[in-house]
Amino acid sequence: MNRAVTTLLSCWSLLGGLVVAPAATEGASASCARTTLVSVAHQDDDLLFVNPDLTRDYDQGACLRVVYLTAGDAGRDGDYVRGREDGVRAAYAVMAGAPDTWNRSDLRVGGHRLRAYSLAAPAEGRGDIQLVFMGLPDGYPRGSGSAAYGRQSLLKLFRGGLDRITTVDGSARYDEAALVATLSGLIRRFRPDTIRTLDHQSTRLGYSTTAPVDHSDHAVTARYTLLAARHAMTGARGPRPALAFYRTYGISALPANLTPDERARKSAIFQAYAKRVACGHDGCAAAPSGLGAGPRDWVARQYRREQPAPAEGTIVSWMGATRAPNDDTDTARCLTVRSGPSGRDAVRTGACDGTRAQDWYPAGQTLRSALDGRCLTAAPAPAVTACDGSRAQRWTLAAGGLIRTAMGCLRQDDLLLRRARLRLARCDRREPEQRWFHSLAEVRRPAP
Repeated sequence: MNRAVTTLLSCWSLLGGLVVAPAATEGASASCARTTLVSVAHQDDDLLFVNPDLTRDYDQGACLRVVYLTAGDAGRDGDYVRGREDGVRAAYAVMAGAPDTWNRSDLRVGGHRLRAYSLAAPAEGRGDIQLVFMGLPDGYPRGSGSAAYGRQSLLKLFRGGLDRITTVDGSARYDEAALVATLSGLIRRFRPDTIRTLDHQSTRLGYSTTAPVDHSDHAVTARYTLLAARHAMTGARGPRPALAFYRTYGISALPANLTPDERARKSAIFQAYAKRVACGHDGCAAAPSGLGAGPRDWVARQYRREQPAPAEGTIVSWMGATRAPNDDTDTARCLTVRSGPSGRDAVRTGACDGTRAQDWYPAGQTLRSALDGRCLTAAPAPAVTACDGSRAQRWTLAAGGLIRTAMGCLRQDDLLLRRARLRLARCDRREPEQRWFHSLAEVRRPAP
């Protein structure tokens, strides 16, 4: 969650319980039954939206690796950012039942030095915790970025309006490839069993605790994490990490779903963060009491963003579009026939609505529209045309969710991108834009 916060100072020294130590943590320690990697935008996204799954992981023996992509700066000076970072350290110390003392444990990944801190003394038999701060400027307000940091934002980088993004302390610059490579490097280094991040399907951006909008940093962080996971997994040996995505602001419109015990522990962990942010490491006489309206609602809830379950006859894109905060079905985008010139109708993706225009069935190597039996045709752009046996109409439902022809794979551009479209692209299983869910049966036939 991004509130008014401050710029990050380039030089860190001793801060309360912080102890500088050069040793870096490599992968999982001997005390880890397993490892969970958390990738979020701001310091507290993990506490409000991904927890209590994090507490459960830790209680079950997992080590935690938490990566914060942005400094959560909102164009302000340094005190608040230091407070936020100090706050998440205090929160994880409460989660771990350990002293709030941390060792500096910087990492070198993808040619970049990443500032990191490890819990100095986990309780006996408990896993360790490492927090990594990348320090990129956040998208406040509404993805435009603040004047203090040159109007930079992750959203602009993702949409192509920015070639590179510079950390708020000026210590590092990333183009998109370098950012994804760094996140991939962290995944390979930590070897997580589970990766938890935010809602990668969101396309309606803004700020509201109830309206169907999301912070652009949340959405883009999740997309880059997903891309990095795909890259890191490609060619990797051994089991792949499970991926979990979490809804953010909009969950306040959903029923409270945590038990009283879960809510109490989540609240105590978040309160440790909030107190340190408000009061600093030395505390203050008037500590904050209670939670604000947004945090109070989020502390009582946790909702994952589930992947769509395709209805019979539908072909559903991985790249969903969040329209309503409490309706999973509205995130699904189905392959849809759109009326066009006689004999050739365009094919696009649209919100799944159960109409015949979204009904498909396989026949031999073809994919046919249940509207009239015409064939999905790849070139020059996806369309349905009269079946003619050409290679542009021969499709394979390949492994990994790819829909392949001799000319490439069906790809739905991410809807956050400028001029997003459905098109053919060079097949690449690492691209989530090329992943499709489907439930097709050859017995289906067009309506008379």
